[in-house]
Amino acid sequence: MDDRVSACGIHIVSKCSYCITPATEDMDHLFLSGEIASLLWRWARPLIWNSAVGSLLWEIWKYRCAKRHDSKAKSLNGILSDIKFAINTAVQGINFKRSYSRIQLRTLLHYGFTSTVKMKKPKLVRWTPPQTSLYLNVDGASKGNPGFSGGGGCIRDSKGCIRLGFAFFYGQGDSLTVETRALYDGLRLADQHGFHISNVFSDSLVLVQSFKTNRCPSWKCIWWWREASSLLRESSVQLHYVYKETNRVVDTLAVYACNIHGSSVFHSLSSLPSVCKGPAALDKAGLPSVRLL
Repeated sequence: MDDRVSACGIHIVSKCSYCITPATEDMDHLFLSGEIASLLWRWARPLIWNSAVGSLLWEIWKYRCAKRHDSKAKSLNGILSDIKFAINTAVQGINFKRSYSRIQLRTLLHYGFTSTVKMKKPKLVRWTPPQTSLYLNVDGASKGNPGFSGGGGCIRDSKGCIRLGFAFFYGQGDSLTVETRALYDGLRLADQHGFHISNVFSDSLVLVQSFKTNRCPSWKCIWWWREASSLLRESSVQLHYVYKETNRVVDTLAVYACNIHGSSVFHSLSSLPSVCKGPAALDKAGLPSVRLL
C-alpha cells in the first residue's frame, strides 16, 4: 500500500488504482472512502455481520491488487456476486436458535440468500405407570439460574396414585445443583418411608449421563451427587432420562417450592397444592402431551 511504502522512506507518487478520480492511496481510502469501497459498503449496510465485513475487505484488496499488478479486475457486479456467494455459504452453515424477524428475513431474501428451516415433528408422549413396583419422578427449578430454586418429586404406584410427594425450597442455586438435590431428596424420602423404588426418572440429561459415566457434572453439587449415587447403588434403582412433558407433576412441585419459599411433604393427590392436581390427574388418566422434536 502506497502510504506504507512512503512510511518506510521510499518516496513515490501515490495514486489509487481503482478510483477514476485521482486520489492518494492509504488504508482509509482503500477500504472505506474509495469509489468501489463506498459502493460496496452502501450495498452491504444491512448486512454488517462478521462474515460480510471480512468478505468485503477481502474483495476490495483483491480488486486493488488486480488493477495494480494485472491491469484487470472484476466488475462491481462480479464483486457483489462473489460476496453474496461467500456470505451465503457462511449463512447456510449457521444453526439459528431464534426465528427471523421480518426485517432480517426481507434482507436475506433481498440479497439472494436462502436458509434451510428444520421443521419440528410433533410427538405424543405420556407418563407411563409402573406395572408392579413404584416409580419416582424428580425435577428441579431455578428462577434465574442461579436464583431462587426448589426441587420436587413424587412416588406413584401402578394405578397412578401418589404415595408420596415433596416440594423443597433450596434458596439460591443453579439448575444442575437443584436437579441433583431433588434426586437425592427423593431417594432419601423413599428410603425413610420404606418405599421400594424400581426406577427413577429425571428430565435432566446431563444429570442422568453423569451417573452412567460415574462423573459428577459440577463441584457445586458433588456432595448431593455422591449421596444420590450411593443410594442408587444400595437399592439397585435404575435412573432414566425422560422428556419434560412427562415430568410435569414434579416440575409444578419444584416451581411451587420456589414461589412460596417453603418446603412440604404430601401423602396423597388430595393433599397436593392446587396447581399440581391438574397435571397429576392428567397423568393418572393417561392423557398425552405434545412434544416437538
